[in-house]
Amino acid sequence: MKNDRRIIQLCVLMGLLFLSICVYLTLFVLFPPQEVQNSPYDTRQWELEQRQERGRFLDRNGEVLADNAEDGTRVYPKGGLYTHVLGYSSRTYGRVLLEANYNNQSLNLQSGNLTDVITMLSTERRGADVTLTIDHDLQAYAASRLGNQHGAVVALDPKTGEVLALYSNPTFDPNIDALAKNFSTLAEDDQNAPFVARAINGSYAPGSTFKVIVAAAALKAGMDDFTFSDTEEEVSFDGTKIRNYGGKTYGELDLKSAFVKSSNTAFASLGEQLGYEKILDMAEDFGFNETMKFDLTVTDSKAPRSVKGAGKLAQTSIGQGDLLATPLQMATVAATIANDGQRMQPYLVSDVTYPNGFHVKTGSKSKGYAVSESVAQTLQDWMKAVVTEGTGTAARASVGIAGKTGTAQNERADADHAWFIGYAPAEEPNIAICVLLEYAGRTGGDAAAPIARDILVRWQRLH
Repeated sequence: MKNDRRIIQLCVLMGLLFLSICVYLTLFVLFPPQEVQNSPYDTRQWELEQRQERGRFLDRNGEVLADNAEDGTRVYPKGGLYTHVLGYSSRTYGRVLLEANYNNQSLNLQSGNLTDVITMLSTERRGADVTLTIDHDLQAYAASRLGNQHGAVVALDPKTGEVLALYSNPTFDPNIDALAKNFSTLAEDDQNAPFVARAINGSYAPGSTFKVIVAAAALKAGMDDFTFSDTEEEVSFDGTKIRNYGGKTYGELDLKSAFVKSSNTAFASLGEQLGYEKILDMAEDFGFNETMKFDLTVTDSKAPRSVKGAGKLAQTSIGQGDLLATPLQMATVAATIANDGQRMQPYLVSDVTYPNGFHVKTGSKSKGYAVSESVAQTLQDWMKAVVTEGTGTAARASVGIAGKTGTAQNERADADHAWFIGYAPAEEPNIAICVLLEYAGRTGGDAAAPIARDILVRWQRLH
């Protein structure tokens, strides 16, 4: 009798365990976690893709950037031009970037659960088309001007935050045959790192482009009467030697002339008088230490929470030290000044159009004012002077360009990164830009400014 009772208890326990497994698997299938819904290895999505046409990606003017072959494989007619924006979609290598982030829309799956899959399997349908804010002509021109140089170009509409160009190099062909042929080589290429989307995931010392933020903090603090005697090739800050590029000296400087000539010794002294707390507050007002809400995952641009010692503060004040910024972040800095101090949230997808004609549109979103309009207008005047008479004269053009150059030291000696941030036209801006050249070994004014100039002028001709 006792043995019968134990057998019954064991059967009940086994039954409960079996039932719990059934309930778990049923819930997992009907209501899968988000990471499972978006997984490129979810075979239900691949089966669905065989039965309906995947939605296309388009530029702002309707140019097709991603389509489908007759066999259902993904086709990228522009080759590597949009690899670091669209990514790729492959049964073997999965999905990345927009192909992953907008997978549900491309397959017309609203929630990604089994009910939707069954509904989609019941009839021949196509997914939603995704329209980007990018202008294909500008993207192609930016890539041609960057050429074989490693780096990135980011262009924004300063009034709306729309991304007009987002290009990273090195790139690669994401089409299926080329991807299968080259994937192993690409993955092992640590020197060139072709899988890194430098525009949004590359982290670099911003160099003198960060002086826009330091100058903004000084103006906000009422230090517009700052002066400095730039007469020594090298100035020591608690044992840390600061010198101007090429060892130049500029004599008596006020804040504007220190900015226009990009005097490192002057800005190191300015930072010492200003204090790091004010610099940090201003950097964060511009978006540093903030996870950017964007259609792609963006690496955070970082300003250290504290800086100890006069030497570290001097380095930080000239855009070195522990500062790290993405090209997208620094393009946002330029756009904010161009937009009279109002920081707009960058966005890449403007519209998702479903087969039934239903649209999901994205609008502009303000992140508030990083600086007052009066401070922004002062910096606008100074950035114009950088191009007309300062370190950025290689960016001069008839349309009128304002900007700031940057030359950032890194782990490689004699291979500085070259930066230029700016906007055009100088009086009525409709585009802001950041050009970053990795390990250029030249100044931002020499290497990056001419590229930025040509792209800014190109946009005026296109519009």
